[in-house]
Amino acid sequence: MLQDIRDKAQGWVTWLIIGVIIVVFALFGISYYLTSNGGADSTLATVNGDPITQSSFNYMYQSISRQQTDASVDTNALKQQVLQSLISRQLLLQSAQDLGFHISVPQLNQVIYSMAPFQVDGQFSMPRYQAILQNAGITTDQLRTELLTDIIVGQVQQGVTLSQFVLPNELAQLNAAIGQKRDISYVLLPSSKFASAATISQSQIQAYYEANQSDFYTTEQVQLHYIMLDASHMPKGQSYGDVGNQLANLSYESPSSLDATAKQLGLSVSSTGLITQKGGSGWLANPQVIQAAFSDSVLKQGNNSAIINLSPSQCVVIRVLKDIPSTLKPLSEVSNQILAILQGQAGQQLAQQTASAMLASLQQDGSAASSLAKQYGLKWQQANNLGRNSTNLDPAIVDAAFSTAQPLATHPIPALATTTNGFAVILVNKAISTNIASNPADALALQHAWAVLDYSQYTNALTVKASIKVNS
Repeated sequence: MLQDIRDKAQGWVTWLIIGVIIVVFALFGISYYLTSNGGADSTLATVNGDPITQSSFNYMYQSISRQQTDASVDTNALKQQVLQSLISRQLLLQSAQDLGFHISVPQLNQVIYSMAPFQVDGQFSMPRYQAILQNAGITTDQLRTELLTDIIVGQVQQGVTLSQFVLPNELAQLNAAIGQKRDISYVLLPSSKFASAATISQSQIQAYYEANQSDFYTTEQVQLHYIMLDASHMPKGQSYGDVGNQLANLSYESPSSLDATAKQLGLSVSSTGLITQKGGSGWLANPQVIQAAFSDSVLKQGNNSAIINLSPSQCVVIRVLKDIPSTLKPLSEVSNQILAILQGQAGQQLAQQTASAMLASLQQDGSAASSLAKQYGLKWQQANNLGRNSTNLDPAIVDAAFSTAQPLATHPIPALATTTNGFAVILVNKAISTNIASNPADALALQHAWAVLDYSQYTNALTVKASIKVNS
């Protein structure tokens, strides 16, 4: 857990550094929205009456998008995050101004003088400063306005986050909680145990089939004709490159068959087995082959493919010999599959109902644990000296075991966990204190974690009190 806190601390420090990055970033990109305002700039949102412009949003969004390397990022979610960042920045600026935060002209000048992009041999260079601003298309006043905003907002951030501190007893309490062990009893309620008892009617199977027909289509398959050219099997006197060019040209000129091309080149036409869009083995696993085989030109229009280079010394041309389209499987074929699905769903529901009933009974009478287990045909298991980072049990059981208060000696505390395969009912029987030695890194990590919480609460409070309007 301390490592988790340290990781979060690194994230917090990173966000403080962002303020510096924004300053340097402005030197080379700020002209996008400062100079694009020659015409009318629409207002995307207002924060207590102050506008957030579409151009400033576009600038930040495009800047962040260019840094994204994960193609699966949800663009709509990213846009919402960018807008929220701009709203938060405006709120912080307003709050700073209300609280009297400011920076003097000499201080702002010193910030500019000390920025590396404006220096030559470690000294501020007016010619370099003017050249950079001119190339970026911004004026000194525009630069100073943006720097002033960032610095003032940074003062609020630091004022909130750097005021946090950790007392020795608070760190000791954290270490005691982290090092604590617990003795627990638990019963597992796997969904499979209850699935076999579920009664599923034919009408339920029919209804599921009709509502989920897209899940029961066969996979489209194709069989291919192909001409393979391999440099290691070239007849004497023939060049792989020359024959490859002829293969490409002839198969294109006679797109409805490979027979004439093969005959003219003295090659043979071969056939594959059936393959799906997941591909096959060997060269049939090549993504270019699969893409060509299921392309509109080859599959639907019946043309030969373009030549596909499998390696520097091997190429192939393909065409579809047989197409077996995707079709809906009859109910009789998938009835058992649907039965298993519905029994699984019913088993999950019955397991949850049983676990909830056991939990309710234990909350009323903890001494009924043994009789409850017998009633439901279950068996209590023991796990003593369980730690927070234990890997011997399902993580959900460990989390549930440490989510309760410390139990009294004669009053175990019940809890419920959703496990990988169903549910577990837990009795936390005992909490065992263990001392962990403290170190300065732990104190700093805890301080940073609390600082993040303080700052989050501060910004949330500003948001709650603010008048924020987002234009559709």
